[in-house]
Amino acid sequence: MVLYALLTALALLAIVFLTVIVRTAIKRGDLPASLFEAIGLGAVTNFFDTLGIGSFAPTTAWIKFRKLVPDSFIPAVLNVGHALPTVAQAAIFFVLLGVRVDPLLLTACIVAAVLGGLVGAPLVVRAPVRLVQGIVGVALLIAASLYAMSNLNWFPIGGDATALTGPFLYVAVGMHFLLGVLMSFGIGLYAPSLIMLSLMGLDPKLAFPIMAGACAFLMPTTGFRFAASERIDLKVVMGLALGGVPAVLLAAFVVKDLDVVVLRWLVVAVVLYASTLLLRSAFAVEKAVPAAGKLGIVMRHFITFNKFASPALTLIIFWLGVVGIGFWIYSGSMDIYGSMFGGLIKVTHMEGFELGDGRRMGGGTLIENEPVAYLALWATGIAAILVWRAICEVLGQALDRGSRT
Repeated sequence: MVLYALLTALALLAIVFLTVIVRTAIKRGDLPASLFEAIGLGAVTNFFDTLGIGSFAPTTAWIKFRKLVPDSFIPAVLNVGHALPTVAQAAIFFVLLGVRVDPLLLTACIVAAVLGGLVGAPLVVRAPVRLVQGIVGVALLIAASLYAMSNLNWFPIGGDATALTGPFLYVAVGMHFLLGVLMSFGIGLYAPSLIMLSLMGLDPKLAFPIMAGACAFLMPTTGFRFAASERIDLKVVMGLALGGVPAVLLAAFVVKDLDVVVLRWLVVAVVLYASTLLLRSAFAVEKAVPAAGKLGIVMRHFITFNKFASPALTLIIFWLGVVGIGFWIYSGSMDIYGSMFGGLIKVTHMEGFELGDGRRMGGGTLIENEPVAYLALWATGIAAILVWRAICEVLGQALDRGSRT
């Protein structure tokens, strides 16, 4: 009964939402003759969103690269443009899995997320551009981390529960309210919700109706507020929706399953780069400001390679990255079974296993493809340097401004 009520409410909400968006677009003259780029973007991102990639981070990256809209428009474009495709996803998950989820848990999380979105949307509309850039940039960093966690099988396994009770229920509802607020700023809800519910023992498959349902009700509800603001481009929004809905249906009913591990690693790289651009914009120092403060100079001293300390510090950071990933791969301390890095590095936990050449793998871990493991070590060291440089630059600029106030 609850499921039918949710489906009916979702259908009515989608109809009203679509009507409002089209009318607003016509009123503003935002129905261009050509929507090919936005339609293609909506189709690609929502197709892979249905298969487990996610839509917010790739869309944000493409918008940033192509400069389709100003940075302050991004949260509104994401929430409004992907609303109808998300409604389609939610309807599918409701029909396939919704009947198995506890109605109280499902409804409470949806309501909490919607309330959170209603709190967050007005904040986004009024927030300074630099704040929006900073939050969206951090959101992309979080998304990249979650994509990497998914590829490395670091997500919690979860349990087989169909309901949460007592404190777990209250925590789940409260967290979905917070996630609803954050989603208004462009921080996706899916992965954090999945991790949280799985840690509480819920069957991970049953988290999908909750995640999709929360977003499907949240995005159109907050979309009314975003559509009425000036910080939105309805041309791009309409394109995302037109391309997204058919793509969701194609992925759900025709393709159904696809190996996206390699693609997800590519998305990680693209999203990290887009995040860097946004964070640089958020913390950029205007040209007219005075010379850097002492604290800022000290921070940037560490990332300038022509300084005496930089080569030594860079080498230290590099080896910290190498040692960290090396310890994780070779020690077997995390007791991870199976394959990591999309199957490129085969790792088997075998207590006391002797290799053919007489060597014994420390911690009982057998590496079947060691050249790739060595490549991963070097790549991680280089990544550690890049991350350190980005952190120092951001902190240095922030400290510059703080020292001048």
